[in-house]
Amino acid sequence: HRAAGRLEARAGSLVIPIDERDVRWKGSPDPLPVRIGVRSEDVCIDATGEPALVKLVEPTGHETIAFFVLGEHTVTARLGADVKLRAGETVRISFRKSKLHLFDQTSGARLNDDRPQAPSSVRDLQAARQK
Repeated sequence: HRAAGRLEARAGSLVIPIDERDVRWKGSPDPLPVRIGVRSEDVCIDATGEPALVKLVEPTGHETIAFFVLGEHTVTARLGADVKLRAGETVRISFRKSKLHLFDQTSGARLNDDRPQAPSSVRDLQAARQK
């Protein structure tokens, strides 16, 4: 959903504002609605984020894996080992907006791209190395 130069991700009652400057589009952002993907390492504990219920916490030594209920969705986060959470408590979480992955909900085509394009041939690879 687009409102006043901002995108809003909506999932049931959950609304997540996304500033278009945080997303590098690979073409026009017009094919809406979109599906949003976020990697677990890009989920953060954030006092200004959305309230989420801690469902399960798995300390693994070097990191903590946590599962949250956010609206009607389950969100998985890879957090630092020093993060202390308890199942049943409510915390606020957010997503690194510059790391969101947007896909056309109908076709599945990726709408933004934060990674360099891989060379499609040996010639492309050689040309990229000469730059």
